[in-house]
Amino acid sequence: MIHWESGPELHPSLGGDPGILLAAATLRQEQSLEEARAILIKTMEGMAAAPPTKEEVERVKTRLLKEIELEMADTQGVALALSEALADGDWRLLFLSRDRIKNVTEQDVARVADLYFKPSNRTIAEFQPDKSPDRSEMPKTPDLTALFKDFKGGAAISAGEAFDPTPANVEKRVARAKLANGMSVVLLRKQTRGGTVVARIVMRFGDEKSLFGKSMAANLAGPMLMRGTRNKTRQQIEDEMDKLKAQISISGGPNSVTAVLQTVEANFAGALRLVAEMLREPSFPQSEFDELRQEWIASIEQTRTNPRSLALTDFQRRLTVYPRGDARYVATAEEQIEDLKKLTLEDVRQLYAQFYGASHAQFVAAGQFDAAQIQKLAAELYGGWTSPAPFERITNLYQKNGAADLKIETPDKEMALLVAGMRVKMSDEDPEYAAMSLANYIFGGSFSSRLVTRIRDKEGLSYGVSSGVQVPAKDDGAMFVASAQCAPQNTPKVEVSLKEELARALKDGFTAAEVADAKKAWLQERAVARSEDESLVSALASREYFNRTMMFDQALETKVAALTPEQVSAAFRRIDPSVLVTVKAGDFKKAGVYQ
Repeated sequence: MIHWESGPELHPSLGGDPGILLAAATLRQEQSLEEARAILIKTMEGMAAAPPTKEEVERVKTRLLKEIELEMADTQGVALALSEALADGDWRLLFLSRDRIKNVTEQDVARVADLYFKPSNRTIAEFQPDKSPDRSEMPKTPDLTALFKDFKGGAAISAGEAFDPTPANVEKRVARAKLANGMSVVLLRKQTRGGTVVARIVMRFGDEKSLFGKSMAANLAGPMLMRGTRNKTRQQIEDEMDKLKAQISISGGPNSVTAVLQTVEANFAGALRLVAEMLREPSFPQSEFDELRQEWIASIEQTRTNPRSLALTDFQRRLTVYPRGDARYVATAEEQIEDLKKLTLEDVRQLYAQFYGASHAQFVAAGQFDAAQIQKLAAELYGGWTSPAPFERITNLYQKNGAADLKIETPDKEMALLVAGMRVKMSDEDPEYAAMSLANYIFGGSFSSRLVTRIRDKEGLSYGVSSGVQVPAKDDGAMFVASAQCAPQNTPKVEVSLKEELARALKDGFTAAEVADAKKAWLQERAVARSEDESLVSALASREYFNRTMMFDQALETKVAALTPEQVSAAFRRIDPSVLVTVKAGDFKKAGVYQ
């Protein structure tokens, strides 16, 4: 990592303090650090002599202005941005900075690069300063009164409506349709701050047999869609996203691909066309595939000695037993790297050709748009795209596990992870699902849970501790998981405390006060989640996939509101400590524990 100190022209603060520009590269072990360092320095410090083109500057300006506009449409984002600007001297600095971006030229970039990007102003790893460094002289702090004398802000952003996030109201506002090919279209129209809209497109494909041995190809197929189409390069796709003020991401899984889009009403149709082009007309460039594969390998290599990654992977492998090649198989880091090195671009192309289509897909949008226009556009973009192969949902069925107590040594790591849990036979249609959800919330699923109160707040043993019950829809392969991050020397004490709290909850149950407080907080958190459109479209897509409506949520919340302490305590007793699987990863040898 390298940083250059900068003045107010590169840093929004007007308090006189310097800012920092960071440039970093993540390398694989066999790659040259010296070569990467030389490239970073040449790129930054050569900018004054070889300034960016007008096209490059306009591209960055468009992207920055897009991000600011989207931030202005998010209530939390506006509050944080205004707080930062106020801390720098005046809340209007946020808007002044935005307006100044519009006037930046390539000459301005070259001038500032010449002023700040020079060897004497640079830090690389361990920096040994010169005896007489050539420091950049910082300009005086400007007079804020004079600065804002004639300043006028831009147009006001629309506030949107006061939306009621109850499941019943959401369901009342939803419009559903089926396209000719079977694709579901779910639209929730409402007035939003800044006229924003969020959409999610999930395409399902294949089955347990046809996808055997193809998980890695499916995982990479998703992100490869963003790296080139028949008519656009990766850079042109990014440029188009910026012009449309759109944030788009496409990710792949063993049997699905998901595209998530956020933009404003005026650009929604154009952004949807761009997503459809990426999904339906990928070019799969060899150079982009090679780069993506190397990035994944480098990322996975970093997990080989990471306590969190090692503990969670080993834990999941103990509780999820399938043959290697199955879409549900939990691969080690070494196996993932091996699969990536064997994977070819042709493997990805073949998977796309064999499975991709919209017959088993969900198109969900929430926000400000013309519902009739978007439904018509969805039919135009996807209605004729049928899936070439049959689809069948891959099940997540209960697998009884045995008890285990495992330790993984990770030398020279200052953090340890403890994870403990077991399989529980339960689906989200189980009569005790509501009670189990609330029981876990009290035990370790909230910031005021028993685990947090004892292990983090009172005993001060853990950086973070929590529990969760992962209950699948329809199927019964649920999993109870509790985990804690801590210093290696504290791990034995954390383990004792966690198991004592588990035993106490199973023996004594939960109190009426705990249940009453948890109900209120649990229901409130779900309402808050539905008030965020990103979370709402995800929930709507999931409900549609399982042929449900938001009345499923309404029924669940009604059940939770009516729960008694006896029901909550009884549901939690479905956890069997005799088959608890415990995995600990950390530098325990150095800490002198678990010897």
